[in-house]
Amino acid sequence: MGHVIKDFIAINDAYVCINNPDTNYIADHDPPYYSDNNGIMVAGGDGMGHGTADGWMNFDLTSIPAGSSITSATLFILAYGGGNANYGNPTAHMYTCRSPNTTGELWTEDSITWNTAPTEMIQIYIGDFVGPDFNSTDQIPGDPIEYTFSMTDWISRFVGSLYPISFYMNCDASVYFCRLSSHRYGNGYSYLHVEYDEPVVASTGETLPMMGVG
Repeated sequence: MGHVIKDFIAINDAYVCINNPDTNYIADHDPPYYSDNNGIMVAGGDGMGHGTADGWMNFDLTSIPAGSSITSATLFILAYGGGNANYGNPTAHMYTCRSPNTTGELWTEDSITWNTAPTEMIQIYIGDFVGPDFNSTDQIPGDPIEYTFSMTDWISRFVGSLYPISFYMNCDASVYFCRLSSHRYGNGYSYLHVEYDEPVVASTGETLPMMGVG
């Protein structure tokens, strides 16, 4: 048995917009939207003509062996600028979610749109984050603000799952937006920090339960 500490980067992150419900903002644009802004994805209300814009991300935790005991799991969100002196700083709401069917778990960043985003997700509110000031004149995000959300109990429920863990974000703002850096751009992205104890395996190859071990 070993204690493992690992950071998971999202395998998919994207945003979808109600005003362009059939548009995928990665595959349908070259370069992708906001590629010149450090790969920032929208996670909230939008004043650029797209209308309401919701954010999605998911993490592949299938490398955690079935039978492992999750000792700690924390979602780190790095929020970039979305507000300014004229509009304030919009608040984004973060949810973790799970689909009652496998189809809902298998969305990808290069295909998801407003119309194809999972609609049957069971959503559990985990907290809010606020975008810092954004230099809208120069289109330069300010320094990010880091937010953390404890996910230990939730991640523990899905050890051994064959499907990614999804997170969903929306925002009350009607103008400007909260932003998260995409995993596609190499730095400043959000991640899931997980610590776990690997299961004990008997000499017969049988996985023993964690309770009572030691």
